[in-house]
Amino acid sequence: MTDAAGRAAPQASGRALAVLILGVASLVSCIPIPGIFAIRLAPRARREIVESRGALVGAPLVRLGVACSWASFVFAAAVIGLIAVFLALRH
Repeated sequence: MTDAAGRAAPQASGRALAVLILGVASLVSCIPIPGIFAIRLAPRARREIVESRGALVGAPLVRLGVACSWASFVFAAAVIGLIAVFLALRH
């Protein structure tokens, strides 16, 4: 696709989309393991977007994917903490 000036329209970064999918998967599944992969992939996705000089977009996707990943970590830690408190109070 091209815009009015004849330039190619920016495409969404595949890595940025992968970060978003992994981040949301970790949050929805309540398993932070996909979030680890999202956070590891995020710097490469950002670099790819910056180095494309406007040919690729998706920085908001990367930010949202990383935010979902961190949220899943916090949620998992809270659940583990609650379980530990429950078990400590039970005995």
